[in-house]
Amino acid sequence: MWLHTMGMNPWEDEQADDLSALLKRREAIRQYQELIDKNRPKRYKVQIWGKAAIVIMDIVSTYLRRHGGFVDLLFLVYDSPWVNDKDVFQWPLGVATQFPVVMVNSQMETAESLRRYQTALAQSEFTLCPVGINTECYHIYEACAYGSVPVVEDIVTPGGCSAARSSPLRLLKAAGAPFIFLKD
Repeated sequence: MWLHTMGMNPWEDEQADDLSALLKRREAIRQYQELIDKNRPKRYKVQIWGKAAIVIMDIVSTYLRRHGGFVDLLFLVYDSPWVNDKDVFQWPLGVATQFPVVMVNSQMETAESLRRYQTALAQSEFTLCPVGINTECYHIYEACAYGSVPVVEDIVTPGGCSAARSSPLRLLKAAGAPFIFLKD
């Protein structure tokens, strides 16, 4: 006790070194945070593909800027009631790249069956594109790629699609796609 009050603490130099090191670390962290803040993107855009949009939209919508979040634009594959063409847009399925590739050597596909499918598309003036889980499906775009006119069922499938008069296939209809749309 007496040594400390006289300024003769034998650990005083170690404490000063520790304090100096701590201050240097804090300054380095502060500079790193400033660097992150300077390089942070000014706009955030999010894409949600497939059925995930239906499941997580309620969660993601809280991150939209209009709700106080940081996401400026949200793109959903498939039509959705959340599409407002302001901050939530439909990302056309035909430009999405998450389509699961069926390997040529799998049991579901052979080189011969793939060749027959492609030949049939190329030789067809029209291609029937029946509704599956979603009205919008890859068969529509495969037909287009081979110059065949898609014949599409114009019905809303159960799930999270918009019930608007222009749904389903809103983007294709708005663009005047040269398809045949069949209603019940």
